[in-house]
Amino acid sequence: FYAVDRFDASFKIRSALEQGKIVLSNRYVLANAAYQGAKIKNTQERQEFFNWINQLEYDTLKLPQPDLIIFLHVPAEIAYELVLKKKARAYLNGKKQDIHEADKEYLKTVEQTYLELARQNPKITTLECAPNGQLLSIEEIKKQIINIIKSITPPTSP
Repeated sequence: FYAVDRFDASFKIRSALEQGKIVLSNRYVLANAAYQGAKIKNTQERQEFFNWINQLEYDTLKLPQPDLIIFLHVPAEIAYELVLKKKARAYLNGKKQDIHEADKEYLKTVEQTYLELARQNPKITTLECAPNGQLLSIEEIKKQIINIIKSITPPTSP
């Protein structure tokens, strides 16, 4: 279902790209691979799943492929605690956590799956958001994201 949502959004994404715009997306194809792939324990089967996801979304659905993926790595333990600080969410019927966020062990597996995917894909830049176990400020993370984007974006002429 997430792939179909991305397919629906792909028309707007493609239009923006054709206009020369930079498109930023939260939770694109990589998120699907990580969250669903984390449920597959066998390494070979998980890799086959990653290949299937890429084939489905990029080849069959023709989603625009990103030039860069920035993986904001927050260790699962910290991510779990951050979710607990959220207010209750209406779409969760007043709860703070969805089914995945409530399962700390699953979050750890998802984290490891993201790291596995990052090692495999040269388009993925991992930004460590909690070096030494201390979460960076929003401003510092923003600054680092901008620097990463600038490193692949050609300078504009005056």
